[in-house]
Amino acid sequence: MNLKRLVLAIGPLSLLLLAANASGPWSISRVGAASANTVFLPLISRPAPPLAVGYQFRWDGNGYIRGSLAYNVGVHTTANFDTMADGDTIRARWSLWYDPNPWAFPSETWDSYYSLSTGYLKSTTSVVDPAWKWGFPLILPFDWRWQNGQTVSIDGQAFVVSGPFPNYVLGQAIQCWKLTNRDKFLYGDWGDTKQYVNPGDVILEYDAGPSRLNTRSDILRREYYKGNLTQDTVQYIEQLTAASSFSAASVTALSRLPIEVGDAATKTERGQMGSAAAW
Repeated sequence: MNLKRLVLAIGPLSLLLLAANASGPWSISRVGAASANTVFLPLISRPAPPLAVGYQFRWDGNGYIRGSLAYNVGVHTTANFDTMADGDTIRARWSLWYDPNPWAFPSETWDSYYSLSTGYLKSTTSVVDPAWKWGFPLILPFDWRWQNGQTVSIDGQAFVVSGPFPNYVLGQAIQCWKLTNRDKFLYGDWGDTKQYVNPGDVILEYDAGPSRLNTRSDILRREYYKGNLTQDTVQYIEQLTAASSFSAASVTALSRLPIEVGDAATKTERGQMGSAAAW
């Protein structure tokens, strides 16, 4: 395989960053330290808007190119929910760049607009390269709900759900779903050069509790040339590294918080509540 084909085959990731988002914060009132006048009341949560201006998320990872050449690529993705377009439409500004970037892949920025009430994508300024045949959402819609052992569709491909299982993300103990591709499918098509993933080559993990964020992805792509499998592979492993509205799923309505009798002064912490959808 020549360098030109390899560079073409490992270009920008085909993440469906434009897919519908989901999160849903809850507001929690806290007070100061206990004193002689302190009584303990159950923690009370009240629903807050499922998306909000000011939410920011970031994913970082590496691409491992192996075979006729061997080198690594750093990949970084951010989403900034920065403004309301109307009463039910929130804008997210996405950025994607590479560092290290030995082949000088271009960075990308685009705007996507989501329904504030449902989390589904309304429109986007992004133009998806038709060579990429599959991608996945980094944030799930509100109404997607899964069960252990269920088969679900991610961008038209079958994935088997397992979990939820305990995980530790951004310093917090949470429950995560794991999705694994059931079948072999075409990932990218550049004429003579194609990339496929075999069953089990794609593993996606999502927060099963409040945020429904993608917490980790591991995708191994295998290259074919004129129908023949080559030695060349591309593997990207990425994880959630920052989330301004991500909070522990372990907060419960029975948590005890101290409150001074007669003192209404509180400060607010923001958590999240979300959901997920089946094939």
